[in-house]
Amino acid sequence: MKRFALGLSLMCMLVAPVSAAKLYQWVDGKGRITYQDRPPPSGVDNYEVRDMQVVESDAAEGSQSVPVVMYTVQNCPSCEEVRAYLQRHNVRVTFKDPEQEQSVATEMQERFGRVEVPIVLIGEKELIGVNVPWLSSELKSAGIGADPGG
Repeated sequence: MKRFALGLSLMCMLVAPVSAAKLYQWVDGKGRITYQDRPPPSGVDNYEVRDMQVVESDAAEGSQSVPVVMYTVQNCPSCEEVRAYLQRHNVRVTFKDPEQEQSVATEMQERFGRVEVPIVLIGEKELIGVNVPWLSSELKSAGIGADPGG
């Protein structure tokens, strides 16, 4: 039985490589708690760093050929709803926050003519002021995301 367990453990390690990642947490000047995978902006002296393990699945690799980008800010209920949906459906997404990076705000103003959230890009398709039913429909049309029933 021990050999079986050892063999199974080794197989899992080969199928799903694990890499280390860091999660940074801090409170900004407005009292908002922020979590990011990169260090806080300059001027933030008090923050916590947590080591996280990220399991990379070969099944997920290449299963999403269309890039997804979400423009979002902290303390935005509609953004949180969209973000939770993307995470629940295992969509690989790049998050951009115009409040954290001025270059993102500039990019949004130039591309969309406004700095408004949430905005989701699925490939080149722009979903401005997106909601979950619209997002779900567009993701399905692009062949993205497993449907865990919600």
